[in-house]
Amino acid sequence: EKGVGGIGAAAVHVLNHVLLPAMKEVGDKFGAGELILPFVLQSAEVMKRAVARLETYLERAEGASKGRLVLATVYGDVHDIGKNLVKTILSNNGYEVIDLGKQAPAETILQAAEEHQADAIGLSALLVSTSKQMPLIVNELHRRGKRIPVLVGGAAINRRFGRRINQTESGELYEGGVFYCKDAFEGLETMDALQDPSRRGAVMESLREEVSREFETKTRPRRKSDSVSPRRAAIQPRPVSLPPDVSFGVRVVREIPLEAVFPYINKKELFRLSWGAKNARGAEWEKLQAEFETRLAEMQRGALREGWLQPQAVYGYWQCQSEGDELIIYPPTLALPPMG
Repeated sequence: EKGVGGIGAAAVHVLNHVLLPAMKEVGDKFGAGELILPFVLQSAEVMKRAVARLETYLERAEGASKGRLVLATVYGDVHDIGKNLVKTILSNNGYEVIDLGKQAPAETILQAAEEHQADAIGLSALLVSTSKQMPLIVNELHRRGKRIPVLVGGAAINRRFGRRINQTESGELYEGGVFYCKDAFEGLETMDALQDPSRRGAVMESLREEVSREFETKTRPRRKSDSVSPRRAAIQPRPVSLPPDVSFGVRVVREIPLEAVFPYINKKELFRLSWGAKNARGAEWEKLQAEFETRLAEMQRGALREGWLQPQAVYGYWQCQSEGDELIIYPPTLALPPMG
């Protein structure tokens, strides 16, 4: 049905009150172990197609651009549903969005922000491991003397994470400010506030107060567990005999036959942790295990047939020694210091 403001308003209603709550429910159930990963990915694909359809009915705000945002899913992360929602919402509310896609390297994001003279940078991450790219980017902006606001969001992070990465490695606060946005609509509200000269000062001051409270230290009695562990004694290097066909340095394996990899898949970890069956027991587990075995076999056949999985590896041998609590790694071309 059409909304009061026409089909565009109806599209906004569907996005705001149907699709977003549905994806939140999917995420909550996955986090609680009630939904397995393949179904989450299917839901995300449905969401992507639905948003693409709704975009044809959303009316873009008239007039000049309200601001420019460089948007990306951080390096190592292939999830872009949330990022695409942010793009849709901001683009249809008067902002120019430069979308760098998913798996965007830090340097690519920084260069794009400078090239396009961005008013803000938007970063998304679904995984805890990839969220570490966010403070890396903030630290590099600080090192280069930039003051571009950074908006962060995604399932892997929370508001406290956003506050904490305002503090850079040097101990100073990032002057541009890092703002956690729980969803696309909070991202829009944050951009509106930052682009409004009458509101920007208050928003920045509020962020500084939140960050200050986050890093307030409370004095407490020193506990035995707080004591510093004794330093290890330095271990002197000793000659190492390598096989005749092995030398020090990096080795890259660019092609690994899939048939050699498949036998080493940890099915228990894949089925219970990655595919969400960690709480299944008895008959329920046996049923899921059979379904997962079938699905895995189909995926393996598809990978062999279509070539979309190409394992590679990097490994190497280096001479090293300890010095106290530090480990010294010697370059392959550098001889070890004489032993004495």
